[in-house]
Order: sequence, then C-alpha cells, then structure tokens
Amino acid sequence: MVGRTLVFLTGFLSAGKSTVGKRLAERLGIPFFDLDSLVETRLGRSVEEILIEHGEVFYRALEAEILRALCSQAFGVVALGAGTVTHPENRKLVREHGLIIHLVASSEELWRRTAEGERWPRLWLPSASQEPLPGTGPLRERLESLLEWRTPYYEFADITVDTTGMDVDEVVEEILGQLRSHELFDAVRGRH
Repeated sequence: MVGRTLVFLTGFLSAGKSTVGKRLAERLGIPFFDLDSLVETRLGRSVEEILIEHGEVFYRALEAEILRALCSQAFGVVALGAGTVTHPENRKLVREHGLIIHLVASSEELWRRTAEGERWPRLWLPSASQEPLPGTGPLRERLESLLEWRTPYYEFADITVDTTGMDVDEVVEEILGQLRSHELFDAVRGRH
C-alpha cells in the first residue's frame, strides 16, 4: 500500500472544496471529511463564531489537531479550510499523507460565489483574527488582497484544477482524469 492515501482539496474560499470533495469521495467510494465542519462539530459553533470568540490562532491550532487525526485514516477525501495550508506544519502533514489538489477559480468567479452568500466574516471583521489579514477597505479589495497573499501557499499542490465556469461533475471528471496517473488511484481501486 502507498503511504499517501488521502486526497486533500485546497484552495481559496468558495473554490468548491467541500462540494467537489463530497462528490469525488462518492465516485471513489471512500469517506469524505470536511475540516471546517469537523472543527465546528468539535466546538458546537460555526467557524465564524469560533473566530470571533477565540481568534485565528486558536482556530488554526484546533484545525491542526484535527488534521493530524485525519491523517491516520486509511483512505479519504479531505476538504481543507481555505487557510489550512498557510501553516508549515499543515503543509508538511498533507504532503506526507496525501495527494494535494488545488481548486482554483478566477477572482471574479470567487466574488460571484461569495457575494451570493455574503459569507467570509474574516474579510470584514478584522477583530476576528489575532493575526492581521492583508488588505483593508471594501470587501472586494480585501478578497483580492487575501487571494493574492494565499495563492503561493496553494501552489505546492500535485494537481491544479481551474473550476471557473465548471459545474461540480465537470470538476470531478477533471480530477478523476488526472488522478488516474497517480499511485493513489490504483491503491483506492485495489481496495474494492
């Protein structure tokens, strides 16, 4: 069996990590884990509430603890939080335990996806973080600034898939096509 048996989805806010992750796990016949949801379940609060009440440093420490536990799973698809890979320990963990897929979308597409839900409190609630977020000013400028700041952290991925203009099934098909050339895919198929 290969050492890297997890598929990690990374990317900016609203890139599609959770939605694509669920569908990809179904197609591969392996469990799906959403890191943000696991943090919320652990504390019984939303990510937004945790950030406001406890701050970014606390949130990232809890996220890293849960990620370490997830890395003991035999197989699975894991949707990482948008900021998970900005921390060196987390990048090391995902590199050692899985294949990393970066879901990317244009800033215009990300803006469209988020503006519809009016999410991302950290973009407009700087007090929710003990580490200053890049950017000030209107929400759109903060999104652009945060995206620019985080992008280099995502670029260590094994596979990059641009989700701009694609539906979930199209993204999953693209990922499956690229996964077929990796050892992990054979390991997942071999367990059935």
